[in-house]
Amino acid sequence: MLVSKMSKPILVTCLVASMLVGCGTKTTEKLNDKEQASFVNDVNKMVSNRGSGQEVESTFKNKIMKLDKKHASDVLNAYMFSVQQDSGELKVKMGPLQSDLLKVMKDKKVDVTKHESIDKLDDGLVKGLLAEAEKLHLKVKQDKGSETFYLAVDYQYILDNYGKYMDDDLKTFLQFNKKQSEHEIFDSKNEEFDLKEIASQIKEIVKNESKWKDGNYKESWANSGRYLYSILLGVDHTFFVEDGKMKPNIKKELESIIKENKGTQVAKMLKDYLSIIEKQNGQINEQVKNEAKDLSMKPFSTYIDIEFGTEETSQQMEAPQENKQ
Repeated sequence: MLVSKMSKPILVTCLVASMLVGCGTKTTEKLNDKEQASFVNDVNKMVSNRGSGQEVESTFKNKIMKLDKKHASDVLNAYMFSVQQDSGELKVKMGPLQSDLLKVMKDKKVDVTKHESIDKLDDGLVKGLLAEAEKLHLKVKQDKGSETFYLAVDYQYILDNYGKYMDDDLKTFLQFNKKQSEHEIFDSKNEEFDLKEIASQIKEIVKNESKWKDGNYKESWANSGRYLYSILLGVDHTFFVEDGKMKPNIKKELESIIKENKGTQVAKMLKDYLSIIEKQNGQINEQVKNEAKDLSMKPFSTYIDIEFGTEETSQQMEAPQENKQ
């Protein structure tokens, strides 16, 4: 009896509370299709005219909830493009400050790769650079194994604040880019690639490229895949080579990846790669390089390649296009 007497007033209270909340909740009214298309076009024009990420974000921030996921994704894609433009411009400013950033890290024991470190610094060029990076939603990162700093997009900020407005294909692509920015594949000090991480990323690309084959980012997935295969198959570097042949430790690791990934595309590609080398009596010559390049293109050959193997290939987004109506 005690339970039933207590349950009744609690239930009534909950019902009243839910009614009050319901009455106070307003649903956001969406723009019609024409208005949404016009808004996307305005954002694309802004980006094409080199509007900063800050300007673009301030334009859509209070309006994105009025867009459906397709148009919101178009806006966010344009925003990402503007952030990458900002990154390129800030990179120029960062160039002369490389030694200053390192000095702050070593002498003042301040980790410049963390936004909260800004408050620990005296006013100056380094503090100004870090503050601008944070404002633009960029992160300062240190190259693994070296004393060089670079910029990366703060994907977590974008996903946290705008993930719910995106199509799933864009969200998945940004999540993958976030993972890439957090798992460096090259150790500059030891001049070594993390081959297992590269293989893992390729498997993720293959899965998503198949899942989103009709999505807007299929070419971006394809370019990411080609870029990583060019590394895994030694196309654009010589870090696998010693005295004209593959280093024994590299061959052993590639064979280990094949064994651990039986039945996958990446395992088949590596088998074919080692077979190409074997046919040349173990020599890594121009013939091997050419065949390896052709092989690296094979899995994604249905898509047009854009600047294959260049810096930032794996981070490419679609350039915003003005809708000529």
